[in-house]
Amino acid sequence: MITRFILPLLMSLAIVCGTLSLCVAAPDFSQIKQQVDQFVLEKRLAEALVILTSHQAEFQDDSNYDYLLGVTALAAEDNTLALNALERVVMRNPNFAGAWLDLAIAYYRMGDYATATQLLTHIEQNFNPPKNLKTQIADVRKKLTQKNYIQGWRVSLMGLLGRAENANYGMNSASFQLTPIGAPPVDVVVAGSSRAKSSNASEWRLDAYRQFKHDSGSKSEVQIFGRMRHYNQVNHQDLGDVGAYWMVTSPIDAKLEASQGVSLRHVMIDQKSAATFVSMLAGLRLNLGPCSLGGRLEFERRILEGDQANANVPWVGGSIACPFQSITLDGQYRYGWDNPDGTRAGGKTIRQESSLQVRWAPRETLQLRGLIYYADYQDQEGYSPLLNNNAQRHIRRFGQRAELDWWLPIAQNPGWSLHLEADNVENDANIAVAKFRDTQVFVGLRYQLF
Repeated sequence: MITRFILPLLMSLAIVCGTLSLCVAAPDFSQIKQQVDQFVLEKRLAEALVILTSHQAEFQDDSNYDYLLGVTALAAEDNTLALNALERVVMRNPNFAGAWLDLAIAYYRMGDYATATQLLTHIEQNFNPPKNLKTQIADVRKKLTQKNYIQGWRVSLMGLLGRAENANYGMNSASFQLTPIGAPPVDVVVAGSSRAKSSNASEWRLDAYRQFKHDSGSKSEVQIFGRMRHYNQVNHQDLGDVGAYWMVTSPIDAKLEASQGVSLRHVMIDQKSAATFVSMLAGLRLNLGPCSLGGRLEFERRILEGDQANANVPWVGGSIACPFQSITLDGQYRYGWDNPDGTRAGGKTIRQESSLQVRWAPRETLQLRGLIYYADYQDQEGYSPLLNNNAQRHIRRFGQRAELDWWLPIAQNPGWSLHLEADNVENDANIAVAKFRDTQVFVGLRYQLF
């Protein structure tokens, strides 16, 4: 009897509702909003997003829901979700000034500063925002101005501690001989102040780089760098080194590029000017698949302080670069004629410099760099009547350098990396006063400012 009564009732309900699922009460948006607001207040942003996204199908045409989803996603830094939700809001309700502002913030967070700026202009031109909204717009505009100013720049700051075995570029030998013409050799004991001295040191470095792309297909590069080194045990040898370069590269055809540029470098010792180097260069580079071959001409002006003669140095050189998966090889060679303005010990000097660099990035957070270099400097006149029977000085410099950069696993601030470097250089020469050796090891932290 009961079955006969209930079964027709259920069938009637099914006919009215269509299916039993449609008879379930629709969720109350005000209750959902209250719960989400409470979670946001408690900084439980991920949970707030889970609640909202679980009801997305039920409120797919509700601007109030999309706006709540957008601002909650902004708070949770899910900028893609926020952008999509806020775009739906302004499409359905174009007079919602607050949603336009939040959309501008989403684009700003995504790195699209041009669109963010356009949206702020749209708000100011089409609405009369209240004072609090004007304050928010001004704040976003200020951030956009700062971002536009630094956009494209890569700037890093580095602090290092280390040790140099020959901080004063002194002689490693305890004695040498004078060879006056027509007289017997004279043994000379090297004074303590002229002997190589080791020292602990601290160093700061700043580096800024940016590349610009032009409508013509050419590109230009700008780099600015500076470093200051202080020695603890050696006086009057603190080093300052600042410089900059600008290079423009233009395509000639599919494989050939032309480049020209200028560079400037200024060196200080003990906070006093020691030397300034100004260079102008022009070159060609041939791209052959992943590799490239280059040749260039360079004119260098050396301006030296004290009683040293200034000099002009024209250079001719070449380069080769090849990447092999995570390894990149880079070779350089140049030949120069060092012509002093006036009288200089040794007169003119023929200079040859070569290097081979290997970069290896076994993973994204680790980079290794190795460099070997060789230089040969040959004077064209006798260096001194008192040294080696007035022989022409001949210096052969051989050096090695190794670097390691490891980006530290700091999720909140990934800009930190550990930097380690070691240098070894030896000057072998036929003149005793031109010989020296030095080994340096430094370790520190680099921070990528932007």
